[in-house]
Amino acid sequence: MSGLDQVVVADTCLSEIEGEKGQLSLRGYPIGRLAEEHIFEENLYFLLTGRYPTIEEIGNVSQQLIAAMQLDEEYLTFLETVPLHLDAISYLMVALSAINRQKFTWPPTRDQALHLQGTVLAILGQRQSRLEARPLTAPDAQLNFAGNFLYMIFGQRPTEDETKALDCYFTLTMEHGLNASSFTSRVITSTESDLISAIVGAMGALKGPLHGGAPSEVIKMLEEIGRKENIDTWLKERLENKEKVMGFGHRVYRTKDPRALMLKKVVKSFNREEGWLQLALALEEKAERALKAYKPNHSLKTNVEFYAAALFKTIGLPQDLYTATFATSRLAGWCAHALEQAENNRIIRPMSRYIGPKYE
Repeated sequence: MSGLDQVVVADTCLSEIEGEKGQLSLRGYPIGRLAEEHIFEENLYFLLTGRYPTIEEIGNVSQQLIAAMQLDEEYLTFLETVPLHLDAISYLMVALSAINRQKFTWPPTRDQALHLQGTVLAILGQRQSRLEARPLTAPDAQLNFAGNFLYMIFGQRPTEDETKALDCYFTLTMEHGLNASSFTSRVITSTESDLISAIVGAMGALKGPLHGGAPSEVIKMLEEIGRKENIDTWLKERLENKEKVMGFGHRVYRTKDPRALMLKKVVKSFNREEGWLQLALALEEKAERALKAYKPNHSLKTNVEFYAAALFKTIGLPQDLYTATFATSRLAGWCAHALEQAENNRIIRPMSRYIGPKYE
């Protein structure tokens, strides 16, 4: 079937998407429950192992992540040579490819996954410090993963609501079935290549605008609209020209994206009355109503990318980091898929159907 649509290529215990019901669960638990009750580090451990860590274990996980965020001098010297004209994902791909692979033998392990999780954060922080010509910000052991992400990107301690919101985002987007990038990580792992190769390959898939670039497109749309007073006219013109309204609809969900519901709740909790955020909320209400009128046979509700864009804009994240921030969370899922693939590995080798000419 074209694009492997509806073709099952793997059994998994990682996540289940029930598109008709608008439900997503990770290892059997609703995604909203995980995001509300646990921080990202705990959910990361749960996704990789199938159980939540003890107090001692989560302490060890935090230590491993912090240690991975502290890049050695030789590696930092190399990173200074990576061109800054590269987009953030390409920068990550180059940087990860240069990691010493002695500890990344096959099969992949949880420790390897945790090391890469912390390293990706550190690389993005190093890149941002170079772009802003400021000293590198070292991680703070008193901050959680999301807090350190913001601290190392911005060079100043984040607020509690910013940390909580990004922590929620990381959990909500860490794993989502056998999407293009997760499938890529499994295919590469199935060849018994190392975990770094699987992650770099997955990033290449995520880089494609049909997969990881949606929040940036939402921002462009909102900037084009500009003011709440322009929404009705903009929507009418867009829909009559049969153009997409970015951030609405999903390949899998036939009703509300459960991640969007949770992220909307978090974004609305910010103690801010920014006109930009109010524009996003107003657009959601009017666009869903207009889409229902113009396309009555389609269920086009806001998806997670719509409110990811709202969150990123609200906390002031540079737009060129949007997809890389998505990669930082989805790395957890890629690693989990790699570990699961390696448990009972068989090389993934689908068939193709020849439709070209034949000659005698």
